Amino acid sequence: MKKYIALSLIIILALGAFCSCGKEKEDCISFPEDELLSEYRNTADLPMEIIQDAGRAAAVYFYRGETKIYGEIYIPEGEGPFPVVIIAGGFATSHYGYQGMAQMYADNGIVGVVFDPSDTGYMGARMDDYLNWSPLKEAADIESIITALSKLSYVDDGKVFLWGHSMGGFASGYVGFKNPGLIKGMILVEPAFYLNEEAKEQFPDMEAIPETVPGDTYFGRIYYRDLCSFDIFDLMADCDVNVLIYAGMESPSIGADMPELFTRAEDLLSSCKLNRIKGADHYFSGIAMTRVIMGTISFIQNNISE
Repeated sequence: MKKYIALSLIIILALGAFCSCGKEKEDCISFPEDELLSEYRNTADLPMEIIQDAGRAAAVYFYRGETKIYGEIYIPEGEGPFPVVIIAGGFATSHYGYQGMAQMYADNGIVGVVFDPSDTGYMGARMDDYLNWSPLKEAADIESIITALSKLSYVDDGKVFLWGHSMGGFASGYVGFKNPGLIKGMILVEPAFYLNEEAKEQFPDMEAIPETVPGDTYFGRIYYRDLCSFDIFDLMADCDVNVLIYAGMESPSIGADMPELFTRAEDLLSSCKLNRIKGADHYFSGIAMTRVIMGTISFIQNNISE
């Protein structure tokens, strides 16, 4: 199923105006202990660093410990505090493909945040740049971003939403399913819920995973080790926040080729809406992605009004 993670999702939308980052709050949220993420949380995160402030948005470095995570924050007009949505793209994509989406959320009163997972680089990175990366490392990145955002005066840390496509949907799901009390909801587009099973089929014995996996130009041992350590479906039963899943109905897509994965998620999650979109494949380009963006805005607005 590597076809779902080997291509980039490019969303061509206009980049809007920017906004300044407000002062920090004195207190911020913190995540509970997580054995699987413990090695990625071994030091206190350094403070968020503003690289460029251009009015109604800013380029920043978030930090996971001392590890840099490049990001951009798009902020609505006004003082807030505003709800926030953190956008995690699919495998081999970068923040570039989601800037316009984040700006559209800001135009509708929602702080939009895009980022490049640590240890991956920008769009166009070589495939071997991912040999030290795993979905759990990206999940730890997302946690650090949530914590950093909770310190900002214009962010309502009681209204945090996670948005993820494909691999980003898997990583976002891990964070949200394990920590539902710290988020308001999730929007998952073709989330790659097959990853654990695929890794375990390839390496039924975790001790047999080599440092360099023969024939795999994308991932190293850390990727397979992490995925063999848990099952994403086991985390869903305790998640009580609203989850919106978008599934394609045209192959290649997880929704069309493995529909049972999303049906299973819908059954396990206590509050889940599954939207199957006709004409959409895994990459949800064009009109299909526009429907997702508008649906996301509606989903967030409905959830913050409850």
